[in-house]
Amino acid sequence: KDLAHLDAIAAESAALGALDAEATRIVLIDAMAIEKDRAAAFSAAKDALDAWNEAEMIVEDWKKQQIHRDAMRKKNAEAPTLRKQFAANKKKLKSDLKRTTAFVKKVKAGITDDQRVSMLSDTENLNLSLYISELVPALAESRKTKDKDVATIVDICSALHQRYDDFGPALFSELLACCKNVQDEKKPTRAAARLAIELCCVGVFEINQLDSIMSKLQLSIDAALFASILKPIATDILGIIPNRVNFAAIRYGNTDIISTIPIPQPD
Repeated sequence: KDLAHLDAIAAESAALGALDAEATRIVLIDAMAIEKDRAAAFSAAKDALDAWNEAEMIVEDWKKQQIHRDAMRKKNAEAPTLRKQFAANKKKLKSDLKRTTAFVKKVKAGITDDQRVSMLSDTENLNLSLYISELVPALAESRKTKDKDVATIVDICSALHQRYDDFGPALFSELLACCKNVQDEKKPTRAAARLAIELCCVGVFEINQLDSIMSKLQLSIDAALFASILKPIATDILGIIPNRVNFAAIRYGNTDIISTIPIPQPD
């Protein structure tokens, strides 16, 4: 009887131990599930925050770009007045050979965004009257196609246009000549077409001069390439807001911001 009693106690103890082990396992599984859900929720929240921040950056960067381009259009519209002011102060400008030739060399080497500040400063402080004939072909033959680099070139062309009345017409003729070979990838003609259109958009060239550029492009390239050249400046020509900006504004939760951005309206 004693042995049977001991066996019963042992069996009961083993059963209780098994129950405790199972209960512990269940608790651990539940805890792991809760932790997994918590980690998933945290990851989802982080992804949502990253997406919101990215959307905000897209919208704000595009807004800054459009405000800058609008300001540039207004300033280029005042070019005749600005040229008179520039001519009145011409004697105060620096004309030393070292600095002016250094500026020309930078343009010929290819302008990049990191040169924006220094080169715009040079356009304000140097007398480049004697170098327009060198600057025009160098700018027209630029191979730069990155958005930031092109934006810097556009700003420098605008600065020269606001100071030298022979710059704009000479550059337009040079760029137009380049556009006839836009199909040839080995030549800097696609960049020239892009630059010509960009300069129409900010008022360096008259908007009706865009017809001449379009005619050259339509005769020499296929539809896909034509669209790729126009895509970066569709807003300025057609008033189209890029899909990525529209989608970003929706994700950003502020579609009203689009209506506060200066966008040219097509005629």
